[in-house]
Formats: sequence, structure tokens, C-alpha cells
Amino acid sequence: MRADMFMDEVRYKCKTGGLRNLDQALSWFHGMIRLRPLPLAADFALLLGVIARPLWPSGLLEKWEGRSSSRVNVVTYNTVVMGLCKEGQLAEAFKLFKKMMDKGVEPTVVTYDTLIHAVCSAEHWEEDGMLSEAESTFDAMIQRGIEPDVVTYNSLIAGYCLQNQMDGYCKGKAMDKAGIIYRDMFQKGLTPDHVTYNIIIGGFCQIGKMQAAEEL
Repeated sequence: MRADMFMDEVRYKCKTGGLRNLDQALSWFHGMIRLRPLPLAADFALLLGVIARPLWPSGLLEKWEGRSSSRVNVVTYNTVVMGLCKEGQLAEAFKLFKKMMDKGVEPTVVTYDTLIHAVCSAEHWEEDGMLSEAESTFDAMIQRGIEPDVVTYNSLIAGYCLQNQMDGYCKGKAMDKAGIIYRDMFQKGLTPDHVTYNIIIGGFCQIGKMQAAEEL
């Protein structure tokens, strides 16, 4: 089969759910690395993103690593972590995050952003320990010398706003923390975007702090 036709089939089946099992995915992967020139990184990410869905065993990367001549790198891990987070498999995502570090693969800002965003989303915020999980993940990021970006701060601010919305969090203390995170962005030289403003203004309005919202 011609290379372009092969890649068209891979893309089509990944996008339409036509990928049957892990063996087929690995067969496609080996077919892709034999092509010259190599397919785009986006094509490999597309295949990995589909494989990350939790209908296959949690030992996916071990199988992949054992049958591939290429060492699994941070891009591979990030793709699978993102897939697990999108499917709501946070425990598996954090387990894989720990495993990648145990194997000496350094996480990136994308890794941390993915995990923090997932933890701070409305789907998971009511689960026990999510607030402390987000904070500890952020602290670990800083300790490893990885600079947070706007996505990191937006996720944390959204989490604190959501916490305040759900239980009042000691009459607005969550919004106080959101404000601290917001100011920290400026100290780090980051410029808040429209998402940042929408999140934090909405949070202050919910607790009646209209002046605080207007001063942003």
C-alpha cells in the first residue's frame, strides 16, 4: 500500500473509532516508523491519543516500550496522560505521571498543566482531596524548577472559584486564594488572558465582591 494511502487509513480509523485493538495499533506504529520521510509528529500523537482511551490495559506503555525500537519519551507520556485525564481516569494519570519520573523521564509544563487542569475541572472538584492535590501538584512543579504558564494559573483560579461556588469555602477564602494566584501571575511576568479575567471576575461577583471585580 502506498504511504499516503496507509496514512489516510490510519488517520481515518483513529478519528472514527475504527481502531480495533492494541495489536493493530502497534502494527500501525511499526508501519509508520518504516516510512520515509517519517509521518508528522501530529500523526503519531493522534494514534497515541486513541490508544490512551481506557478500553485497553493500564500497562499500555510497558507493552509499547517492549515492542518498539524507540524509547518512550515525554511527548508519548504527555499524550497518554492527557488521554487518561480526558476520560476521567485521574488515578491512572497520576500513576503514570509517577512512573514516568521513576523511569527518568522529566515532566514538562504540559504534563503539569494537563494534571492540574483535570484536577480543577468541575467533573472532579467534588472528589475528596482534589484541592490539596491541585496545590501539591503545583508546588511540585515549582520545586522542579518548571515555570507555570497562563494555563496553569487559569486552572488553579478556576478551581478556587469552583470551590467557593460549591461550599462557600469559609465565606470567600477560596476567592482570596484565587486573588493571590492572580497577583502572582503578574509577579512572574505573565499576562492574564480573557479566560483569566472571565473566571476571576465571575468568582468575585458570585460572592458579592463587585468592587474587587471592577478593580481587576
